[in-house]
Amino acid sequence: MGNTVDFRTNFWTDPRLAGKSGLARALLAYLNTNGHINTAGLYRIGEATISHESGLKVREIRKGFKELSGMVHWDPEAQVVLLIDFVREQFMKTGNISEKMVPSINKSLHDVPEGHHFIGYFLTKYAPLVDSIRRSNPRVPQLEYPYPIMEPPLELSGALSEKYPYSMDRVSVGYTYPTGTERGSGKGSGEGEKEEETETAEVQGNREEYSHKAHSPKHVVDFFHDACIRIRGFKPSISGKRDSQTASRALSMMSYEEVCACIESFLQSGKADAVGITLSIALSDHSINTYRQGRAGPFKSRDKLQANLNELRQSAQFVMSLIQSIEESYTSCGLEIPDDNEELNLYRQRLKTIRTEGRELKSRIKEFDGQEAAEASK
Repeated sequence: MGNTVDFRTNFWTDPRLAGKSGLARALLAYLNTNGHINTAGLYRIGEATISHESGLKVREIRKGFKELSGMVHWDPEAQVVLLIDFVREQFMKTGNISEKMVPSINKSLHDVPEGHHFIGYFLTKYAPLVDSIRRSNPRVPQLEYPYPIMEPPLELSGALSEKYPYSMDRVSVGYTYPTGTERGSGKGSGEGEKEEETETAEVQGNREEYSHKAHSPKHVVDFFHDACIRIRGFKPSISGKRDSQTASRALSMMSYEEVCACIESFLQSGKADAVGITLSIALSDHSINTYRQGRAGPFKSRDKLQANLNELRQSAQFVMSLIQSIEESYTSCGLEIPDDNEELNLYRQRLKTIRTEGRELKSRIKEFDGQEAAEASK
């Protein structure tokens, strides 16, 4: 990222460093200022390099990483370090971020082994912040990463043990978009095909609007764009080359009609709320397999409702853990939790939305059970 970083003059009086040893403070200062760092604060560096350049002994480095848990994530096997607040402290001091900086951050995510689980933590922390900025400044690009992200090990020395919602999918991550209730009008007519549940003529019509075309990748991208507006109520960001490659790959595996149905299935699922909405996720291997399983398997409507509810519960637990982590960073230092913490308020709003959707699903499951009981009593 060049030869210059901003180093805060209040670094040494940061309340998060209260009680930390001098070795831990020196290690953190080195990690923020060495020549290997990039714009994401997520980079590869080994203990031998740290020791050689900082003068710290290896045992002191390992002890320091353990003390800095909560401020630094460290994977000694992959030799990867993540400075949790680096991007916020360097590039988001005013609550905004330069539109020129995001592409550099996206590029920096490729400096570590492909799919490393720290990338999932990074995107979980910063994607909602960047997304909130993009609402007022659409020129700011989206934080994104095009490869599958691995699950973290259950325990990691010097780093928090967390679950990230980007484990199985080919992801280009934004933040969770608001759920819309708008439905577009289709041009088709007649009854949809019945397998496990009936498709409305409206949905069938929206597919038929594109079915007369040559079924090129562009038509898949167009369908995704219109489906997001119709089902979710927002216009998605489109990445021409990447999304075209995603669509081409999907068309090589399925018919055009199946690709469209897979996109709709994803947009209507609770999973879309957990991982964000992009074409690369909607047509990932996991999404395609989930769609095929739903088409071929013996699942009933109630099973699908329950599966969506379970996904929402997992999302709620994850968001609650993020909220708790932020709150503890203040309370552990004896500080009051501020009301204007943008990141914390975003997570609280997301948790509120998840709980609302959960109550709606519980109501639908209860209604379904009541209908089955009424039919059984006849």
